[in-house]
Amino acid sequence: MSVSRSRAFAASGLAIAGLAVSVIVSGPALAVPAPVWTISQVLASPTGQANLTAVAATSHTNTWAGGSAGSYPYVERWNGQSWVDMTPSAAGFRTPGTQVAAIGSTGQADTWAVVSSATDGYAMGWNGAAWRKFSFHEYLTMTGIGVFSPRNVWAFGETGNSGPFARHYDGSRWRKVAMPAVPFAVSAPGPRQIWAVGPLTSTYLTTKPPRDVLMRWTGKAWSTVRLPGLGMTRTEQFIPTGMLAAGRNDIWVTGDIWRFPTGPLLQHKLLNWSGGKWHSYTAPASLGSIASDGTGGLWAAEIPGMPAPGAFAHFTRGTWQAVLAPLPPSPNPNEVAAVEALARVPGTTSLWAVGALATDGWDGIAYGYGP
Repeated sequence: MSVSRSRAFAASGLAIAGLAVSVIVSGPALAVPAPVWTISQVLASPTGQANLTAVAATSHTNTWAGGSAGSYPYVERWNGQSWVDMTPSAAGFRTPGTQVAAIGSTGQADTWAVVSSATDGYAMGWNGAAWRKFSFHEYLTMTGIGVFSPRNVWAFGETGNSGPFARHYDGSRWRKVAMPAVPFAVSAPGPRQIWAVGPLTSTYLTTKPPRDVLMRWTGKAWSTVRLPGLGMTRTEQFIPTGMLAAGRNDIWVTGDIWRFPTGPLLQHKLLNWSGGKWHSYTAPASLGSIASDGTGGLWAAEIPGMPAPGAFAHFTRGTWQAVLAPLPPSPNPNEVAAVEALARVPGTTSLWAVGALATDGWDGIAYGYGP
């Protein structure tokens, strides 16, 4: 059996080890200070421990974040001035053990989220006035979403029997779409530019290491490209953990090489597909969510692991730089943050990140970067 994503995430507590932490030094007098990651707000849920695992931004006045609070779905929205709780309160949305796994938006009145559940995974849509629930009635670990209009929404995940899950909403119903591989990570910048990465279903959870492919939805069908061999032996496997479609011929994938079938973790990788060739880079840590920095580089979130501190990793021109996630003042010496997801505000160099802050319990936390 392949190493599961949850195992890969949990084993990354030592991911920051050996990674140099950058220190931003102030420039000469009157110089504009370099942007830094700052805490936007600690989002303590009144219903229980909170964790934010997904974020999407359409403008400086419309950013959505989702996760879980007290084992129920949890949603917050940044309106340009403050974070506002947008969690659906109706009983139908409060199935125990559920979590918003991915969120997408085209505007304040068109936001969608997909919710993982061991009993009833579902999608929910916000029309500017109310949430509407669309149940899929099965065990689902949701991994991605594509939101292009109120009548063009995609949901992706993994079923309870480890098969691929893909559904397309046309404004009236959700239609099943077959996929050649299980979508471990998804990036969907356009309706004909939906990308996913994961193991071929014919090789997943077998007695041999799975074969991963990059998948692209062209509007009619999925095309696939096999991931590079990365010098792996027959007893090693690559597990994708995040991806970004920065352009049609500029696809990035984060992941780790593991000993098959149960570990240990061997290497951290960042892969780039340029449309005809793969490029492979050694990453300094286990990385998950990635986002463009708006200037040709990438920001990545270190996969949370305790007791290592949460961190951001910046990649540009083959060079890595690490920045520890800032923490609010606290008398608790064990305070630590875990960064879960990143999103860039389109057309800018500003980014949002969300995650969890551990003190005596867990609270959601939001970070901002840039102007």
